[in-house]
Amino acid sequence: MDVGSPAPGASLRALPLARATEAALLLTIVLVVFGSSGIPVLVDVGSSGRWAALVAFTALACAWAVDEQASGWDAFRVMWPAMLLSGLALASTAWSVDRSTALLHALAFACLVLGAAAAGAATRGRADRAERLALVVVASAALVCLAGALAYAVDPTNTVTEPSVGTGFRFNGLGGNANTVPMLAAVGLVLAGWLGLAATGRARRLYAGAIVVFGAEIVASGSRGALLAAPVGLALLAVGGPFPLRRRAVLLAGVVALAAALVVGNRIVQRETAKPIPPPPASTQSRRLPMLALPPLTEELGPQYVRSRVLIGSDGRALAIQEAFEQGRPRAAYGWGFGTETRVFEERSSVFESAKPEDSYASLFLELGAAGLALYLVSGLFVAAALVVARRRDDRTRLAVSGAAATVAAGFALAIGQSYVYAAGNVATLSVWLASALAAALAFLPGERRPGSLRYVLAGGVALALLGIPVGLVEASHARHEANAGVMAVWRGVGSRLAAPTLDGFRLDPPRRCLLYRAGGSIAGYELCFDGGNAVEAIDRRNGGFQAWTVRPFGPGAAALRVGPAAVDAQLRRLGAFGPGILSGPGYLARRLP
Repeated sequence: MDVGSPAPGASLRALPLARATEAALLLTIVLVVFGSSGIPVLVDVGSSGRWAALVAFTALACAWAVDEQASGWDAFRVMWPAMLLSGLALASTAWSVDRSTALLHALAFACLVLGAAAAGAATRGRADRAERLALVVVASAALVCLAGALAYAVDPTNTVTEPSVGTGFRFNGLGGNANTVPMLAAVGLVLAGWLGLAATGRARRLYAGAIVVFGAEIVASGSRGALLAAPVGLALLAVGGPFPLRRRAVLLAGVVALAAALVVGNRIVQRETAKPIPPPPASTQSRRLPMLALPPLTEELGPQYVRSRVLIGSDGRALAIQEAFEQGRPRAAYGWGFGTETRVFEERSSVFESAKPEDSYASLFLELGAAGLALYLVSGLFVAAALVVARRRDDRTRLAVSGAAATVAAGFALAIGQSYVYAAGNVATLSVWLASALAAALAFLPGERRPGSLRYVLAGGVALALLGIPVGLVEASHARHEANAGVMAVWRGVGSRLAAPTLDGFRLDPPRRCLLYRAGGSIAGYELCFDGGNAVEAIDRRNGGFQAWTVRPFGPGAAALRVGPAAVDAQLRRLGAFGPGILSGPGYLARRLP
């Protein structure tokens, strides 16, 4: 009998809890997809239902673990990096720019992590139990993909992203956009590969069919993150599994063939359905309207031309990631606070449309700084260690650890193109963290490690979170001072008055109203943006450069520079912002013609 395996009677008693946990896992995944859907009726069901299902899953998983006589140390043992990350997230409410948001997001993530850890601890080194949990994820993903195809056949209105200039047809299915469900499909594809290798006969053919379904979802969606993640996970499964050299080579060749099929299929769909790129217009200016000298404020950086969507290329994402790391620099150690990514990230690329950087590494750095990013990376190293330790196990267990670790590797690949690993409401988050728990639970059996070492890890994690409170508060104060200093530097540069001789134009970006000043050879070398009478942003573009200071959180208590709102409006009227025939739409710069 395996180390830590319960008596047969105990397993029978735990069976109802195990099945209830599996049912709650399936329901949670499906409802999370509903909550992220583009179909209104599904959103209504999933928006609140997913949180109730997540709590139910966590409660049942904990009850199952207790019934299997798993201790709290067992749950901590299999997911200590994630548990420390969730503890840091909770601690970040002390220094967050939005404490209520940080607390709610941290509680949801902690619930998810606890449920995954408890389910992992309940497996107690049993590969058959891990396979059943993996099967639930595969079944959930297959159900979502097939339901999306059915929804498209009935009414395609909310299930596709129509072709546009440079971008072809993209299949959303039940997801809110074309990247939502493919994340779950990529995870399900890797898990189906593991279970297919462990199965025989008809079951293996069913898993092969599931792989085809997931592959079709990924190809039709055009999701580049899923196109990368699925082959990465399968490649690690082939390398890490208990296979002889010849079979490993065959499996790797199969992975290459599958990756090629996914890429070619994607390119065919995109090439055949994309609208052609029109030639640039001869002129975009009108003598009867003010000049358009700058793009919208939220699209300041990046190329202004339209190009085809390519498989390997950033489409502005690399610039957005660079900006996210730069915006996280003022609070580099512990970040702006968990869950505040959309609050603090300023998206300025003309070819990147998202309120997030769409990169989990940059997003974690924004929210929890270097400390949070380091803990996430450590969770990957912990799973890699489990893969090494599993070489001492029997072939079935070793294959299970390889499959779970391969799923985590796919999750790390997804993190390059999606902001998700810390979001309890994302369709792939629970599945990836559950795979992490299963890999550790199967490799590190109970009794093989002394609890004392875990106590040191826990003590270090508590110290890390407690240290974050004073450091985070100091960083918050420093970042606020730096932002206000930047605003005041621009204020001094324009002569410390709104009606400076260099006042040249305006830009309306509700609720912000921005005044622009000639400086450094630019018609908008300085820009001051006001929300009411509070200066919430200042930009320095002198001599072709770009530097922005944004005061967070917005509000009268955060701005160092305050003037009467009427004074701002007076200058806008002097420039003709509200006059007849003036182009004053959101985000446009208008200036008087000579």
